[in-house]
Amino acid sequence: MSEDKPNRPKILVEKVHNMTGSTAGAGSGEFHNYSLHKQRERARLAAMEYEHRQEQKKIKFETKQQELDNKAEQITDKKRQKRLKKKQNKQNIKQKKQAQSLNKFSNDGSFLEQFMKMKDQQGSNDQDSDQDDDSSSNQSENEVEKKQQAEQEPKVQKKVKPNDDEAEKEENKNTEQKEKDD
Repeated sequence: MSEDKPNRPKILVEKVHNMTGSTAGAGSGEFHNYSLHKQRERARLAAMEYEHRQEQKKIKFETKQQELDNKAEQITDKKRQKRLKKKQNKQNIKQKKQAQSLNKFSNDGSFLEQFMKMKDQQGSNDQDSDQDDDSSSNQSENEVEKKQQAEQEPKVQKKVKPNDDEAEKEENKNTEQKEKDD
């Protein structure tokens, strides 16, 4: 017989505990079982809805928190950039002051003239120690000739707007001269 029946899976049957017989109909306790079952189902659905609402609130809070964090980070970056820029400007000003103190030439377009004078002075200092007094007089003559040539060359002057203080000083000088002339 065992050869005739192939291996079949066993059928699983769910056992129902609160059942009523089909012949007897609904008894007096069935209504109470039904109402308890309905109450449990409502509680389960209410719990699911509560969990869903809590999850939605959590997601909403996290997105809002992320937005606020991004906004705060942007503000912080902006202020950081401003601080760095201010610091860089201070360093630039400091470097400019150092450069101006190191720079021996004024920025009025007479660089070449000033450089030549400085070169002549350095050359004359070096040559004075090496040469006699006769040669130093020749150098002074050369320097005089160079100065005359420099004076003969036309000088280019930039028009500079006078400051308010300078303008007031000039006006005071002009009024004083007019009073003296009268």
